[in-house]
Amino acid sequence: IDTVQHFRDAMPGAEIALIMGLDAFREIETWKSFRQILALVPVIVMSRPGSHAVAGGSDRAQVAQVLSAIVPGEPVEEAPEGFLAGSFKPVTVQHVTALDISSTRIRELVRAGRSIRYLAPAAVVEHIYAKGLYA
Repeated sequence: IDTVQHFRDAMPGAEIALIMGLDAFREIETWKSFRQILALVPVIVMSRPGSHAVAGGSDRAQVAQVLSAIVPGEPVEEAPEGFLAGSFKPVTVQHVTALDISSTRIRELVRAGRSIRYLAPAAVVEHIYAKGLYA
């Protein structure tokens, strides 16, 4: 919520959205003030390669299931702008063809002494190595 509020305050009037992976969205109920986040900004849920293999069905079905658990007894509707549930902003699912990458994977590669050159912006890679992070 702090990050969402920061950007709302820093860019008044701007349309902002929170982008997260499906894995993070499945755990959104563990987040601080998750209901407030969902009420303040639209959420874009990005599928990751292989995410469809997770038990629970398709990406869309998993998003609907999470929302249904958050607002029991209220309908979760799928509309052109995304899933609508209660007083929350729309939650959309965006399928992408992307590298199978995560912060966990980057840390593992750094610890193993392998390159992360094309997995993060150059400035981030330089910072990680300069500070000896994740080693």
